[in-house]
Order: sequence, then structure tokens, then C-alpha cells
Amino acid sequence: MKNKSLLTSVCGLLYVSTSVCADNSSMEVIEISSSKLSSQQKSMALAPSNNVADAADWLNSAAGAATNKNGVITGIAQYRGLFGDRIGVYIDNQTMVGAGPNAMDSPMSYAVPTNVDSIKVYRGITPVSVGINSYGGAIKIQHNQAQFANNSETEITGNLSVGYQSQGDGYFVSPMVNVANDKYAFFAFVNKQYADDQKSGNGTLISPTSYNRIQSGLDVAYTSGDAETHFNYKRTNTNPSGTPALPMDIDYIDTEQFNLNGHAKLNELAIVWHIGYSDATHGMDNYSLRSNMNPMMTRYNTAAATSLSANLAVSTELAFGEFTYGFDLIQSKHSAVITSPDNMMFKVVNFNDVEDDVVSAFSELKTGVTDGQLTIGARIKQHSSDAGNVSHHMAMMSPAIGMLQSNFANANNKQSDTLFDVALSYTQAINETINLLYAAGIKQKAPSYQERYLWIPMQATGGLADGHTYIGNPELSNETAYQLNLGLEYKNETMLLSPQVYYQEIDDYIQALPSTNMQANMVATMMGGTRPMQFSNLDATLYGLDLIGQWQVTNALYFDATLSMVRGERNDIDDDLYRISADSILIGLNYQLDNWLLQLKEHVVANQDRVSAINNEIASAGYATTEISALYSANNWSLQFGISNLFDRSYTNHLAGRYRPMVMSMGDDLKTGDKIPAQGRNLYLSASLSF
Repeated sequence: MKNKSLLTSVCGLLYVSTSVCADNSSMEVIEISSSKLSSQQKSMALAPSNNVADAADWLNSAAGAATNKNGVITGIAQYRGLFGDRIGVYIDNQTMVGAGPNAMDSPMSYAVPTNVDSIKVYRGITPVSVGINSYGGAIKIQHNQAQFANNSETEITGNLSVGYQSQGDGYFVSPMVNVANDKYAFFAFVNKQYADDQKSGNGTLISPTSYNRIQSGLDVAYTSGDAETHFNYKRTNTNPSGTPALPMDIDYIDTEQFNLNGHAKLNELAIVWHIGYSDATHGMDNYSLRSNMNPMMTRYNTAAATSLSANLAVSTELAFGEFTYGFDLIQSKHSAVITSPDNMMFKVVNFNDVEDDVVSAFSELKTGVTDGQLTIGARIKQHSSDAGNVSHHMAMMSPAIGMLQSNFANANNKQSDTLFDVALSYTQAINETINLLYAAGIKQKAPSYQERYLWIPMQATGGLADGHTYIGNPELSNETAYQLNLGLEYKNETMLLSPQVYYQEIDDYIQALPSTNMQANMVATMMGGTRPMQFSNLDATLYGLDLIGQWQVTNALYFDATLSMVRGERNDIDDDLYRISADSILIGLNYQLDNWLLQLKEHVVANQDRVSAINNEIASAGYATTEISALYSANNWSLQFGISNLFDRSYTNHLAGRYRPMVMSMGDDLKTGDKIPAQGRNLYLSASLSF
């Protein structure tokens, strides 16, 4: 984009402001950056806005993107109506795999805001080169990493950021240090986040919504010639934290991530590579953060996951364009066992030695065609999965449970599928200010391990949070999406207007139908519940519109806006898809005066009555919220303060989950099935000091 001085200023500072750029694949990438503010006089290092604890909330500022919230730090990415593992989330090029079968440690939860440098949301149909899973979109997150000095002398730099919010008396502390010369660099950081329970606009206590998380790590880098290599290690320790839309809360999540990556030039080849490993253990319960006086209903779930990922991409310039090829690998293993501290006999092996592996190869060509640029790519994916034996302490006493256990042992749990992705995009330059974008694709995705291997009625669904229990189906077919995207971009020295419309038909879309499994139905009703849902294949349609607008009125005054609209429908019956975001528009007014940056943001959300009847989804009323903020920067320090939900509105976000305690307490402000309200007015303050 031309004339990016003020645009970079705004986008580089606050997460709610986004820049739009075209990468070398000729498609738009929405970048949410938090590293620097370039003022009219000079560049100054500044802290990002940190009035949210979960980086997934930053997605609400990107056109077409949204967040399903099951807890304050348990946000699940949504893009154009698709969510969960349909969206590829890559952090420092590593495919994120959580330990929690209910997505308490969702992929986005491993991106702690105080350590995030940028988030890229690929707009439209994602190129196949971005990653293995681009079926529903892709999000790439880059953490802060080691930075080299400009000379051979050792330089030590660093930053200390602290912040406070009135909701839950929350705070964060984030020190960072970088030691480097022109060949070696070392970076280390610690992020501490904490808050108590929060309240809605009408004073309702939203419990449990406390959180307590520490992330720490280091990055060691070496550069020589045209090659650069990084080794980084991160450890995320989440202590007791609330997830009110799920039947349990986080007791702990302990995850270690190892990542070796780099890039190099070898003759005419540009090489980018990565090898990563993660080891996550996760404990959750229904009694530490919420009242549970019934010892017959206390539950503790211990889950674990390991993953190994690798990728290699090689690019070369040919006479007719740039050609890129490579491979990707992801291998993961999952387990989850439910016990009770008040009943030593209680034990349910929910998932056991579940293997979920993908090996993939791709190629992609970018070439100039007449008055535009064409990008065409294909990817083949070999997906395999399997599951070990499961068990239940009541299998000998309950014929229905015993039959479910036996049926699972005899089922065809070892699955192997060959999938493919094809994507094509063409950007046509009409004149100096107008571009047209045409894109089409066919993308495939295998079922998740929960959808295949959840053998007994449970709510371990990857974060659906609709109050139903579910069972899986090992014989599920792969989803296949036929995608079409059309866009227009108008830009000049001071303005950008970029609308896109999209449409996709999805064959064998995986949702759920009321179970016809007699044993599962008996078990669910025996446990005091209702008829469970079973993951099934059906056909669906998604379509919509999103728009990005930016207008630099003067050197000091800047407007931005995003509009998001999506519709999701089932084709087999007259029903809507579950948990589709409501229509919304976000408008920002930004004013820069010397070292001050002032912002006013208005978020207007329509009511959402296009809901899933089969999921008993609740319609949501529309609302509007206002946020104001100011940031002052001088030399090596900065101060930011603001107020979100300025007028203390009481409302519920449609993508919020429903309150789901296993045991109700007389003192709870929320009742089972209530939509979890949004937080009320929140005053926040942060400061940053660089050296």
C-alpha cells in the first residue's frame, strides 16, 4: 500500500487496528502487529494494547474473523463461519496441537499477547504453500525473537512491560532481554498474567473466569552469509483458570515447545525449514474453582499430547515465474483419563494412544499473466489415525457401557486417507487504483480424533460447548469444500476499500445428528442426561461478505473499518449451522498529535437469530460497544490507558458458550444453559520501558 506512514503507526501499535498487504502470492494478508509505532518524527518502541488476556480476541478486529469463547484464555479461532481444527494455526511456523480434548488449551492460547510480534490472517482462499491445513483459513503468529546487532560489538537491549485492568483486578508483567552482535543473538522473556473473576455490565458475577498463566522462553540465533538459524524453547504454565462454558475448569496446563527453524539462500534456491516438538500435560476438574458439594459428582480429567512437526519449502525463480515446492509432517498422540478424588474405583479411559498423523507434499507456481498475477498450487496429504483400547469402571456392571466398550474395540479404528488441496487465484490490475481478485479452490480435511474416537457420551468435543453430550464415528468421511472468492480492491494515496464475497459448498461436512445408537442413548439417560448427539456427515453451504476500509484524512487523522457477514446453512434440512458469528462492523477513529495517539472504536453487532435448532442454539440480541484509549510515548518509555465497554453495556456475544456446571450451586449468578455474558466496563493501564 502507498503512503503507509500513518497506517503503519496505527497498525504497529494497537491490536484492533490492522494493515492489509499483498504478499508475493498476490493475495491479501491481514496483519495485526504489535511491535512499533513510527511517528512523524522518529521511530519509537512501544508496548501493544494489552487489555485482553487472550490473543484470540485480536481476531475480532480482522475482516471475516471472530473468536468462540469458552473461557477468558480459551479462545477458538473462527474464520468465515468455520472454526476449530478446520483453521490452521501456526505459531513460529509450528503447527499447534493442544492436550485438552475440549480445547481448553486451544492453539491460539499458546500466543500470549505480551510476547506476540504479529498475527497474519490469510484473507480468502489460502495458498496451499501456507501449511498442511488451510481448509478453513490459516493464521500465522510470530512471537518476538532474537534480533541481531548491526556490528560485531555486543549489545544488550530489553523491555519491561506492566499492565493493570479493573476487571478482576487483573495484571500482567513481561520482562524481555536481547543480547546480540552481528552473528549471534540471544533473547529471553517471561510473561505473567493473572486476574480474578469478572463481572458483566449489570453486575452479574461471571464465574469462574479467573486466570493465572506464565509463559517463559528463549531464542538463540546464528547468521552467516545468506543463512539464519533460530532455536527457541517456550514453556507455558497455566494454573487454575476458569472455563465456564465447559463442564470442567483448568487445574493446570504444562506445555514445553522446542522449535528449530531457519532460512537460507543456496545458489538460486531460497530455503525455509522448521522442526518442532511439543509435550503437553493437562489436568482439569469440576470442584476447584466452582462449588461442588456432591462427592458422587467430583471429576478429574488428566490429558496429554505430544506432537512432532516439520516442514521444508524451496523456492526458485524460473523463466515464467516463481516455483515453490516442499513437504510438511505432523505426528501427534493423545490420551485422556477421567477419575474422581472421592471414588477410587471411578476411572474412564476416554482416549488412549490416539495417533493422528499427516504427511504432505505441495507445489505452487506464481507467474505474471497479461495484466495480472496468477498463483496456482496443489497439495497431497496422507492422513492416518488410530486409537488404542478404552475402558470404563462400570463396564462389567452396565451391559450398555460394556457393549459400547466392546464395539469400540472391534471397530475399524485404524484409518488411512489420501486427501488433496487445490487453490488458484488471479489478481487483475484494471488500472493504477483498482484490482480485481478471482480465486477458487477445492480443500479437504479429515475428521478430528474427537469426532472419530469419542466412544461414550461425553462433552469432549473440541470446544463445541453447546451443552450436549456426543459420541464419535470412526467411519466418518472426509470433508470436501468447493470454494469461490471474488474481490475488488480500490486504493490510492490516502484510501483503501477492499470488499470480498465468498461461497463454498461442503460435502460430508461433519456436524452431529441425534444418536440412533441404542447403547449410547441408554448410557446418556442413565447418567441423568438426554439423548446424545453423534458426529455425522451431511452437506452444508457457507457464503458471505467482508470488507476492509481505510482512509487517511490528514497526516494526523485516520479512519479504519471492517465489516463481516456470514451465513451457514445445512443442505439436508432447513436449519442453520452451529455457532456462526453475527454480522458486525468495527469502526476506528485514530488521531496522532505529537507523541500522543488517541483512539475511539465503535463495535456494532447485529442480532443473530440464524441459529442451529438441532444444537438447541440460543439466539442473541444485537449490541454496540465503545472503547477509548490514549497512548503517550517519549524516548524509551510509553504509557497507555483506556476504557473498553465505556458505557458498561450488558450483553452477550453470540460466540460465547453456555454456562455448563456439572453441579449447580445455590450461590451461582448464572444458571445451567445461560449464555455467558460479556465483561462490563474495563479500565486498563499499561506502561513500557525499553533500554
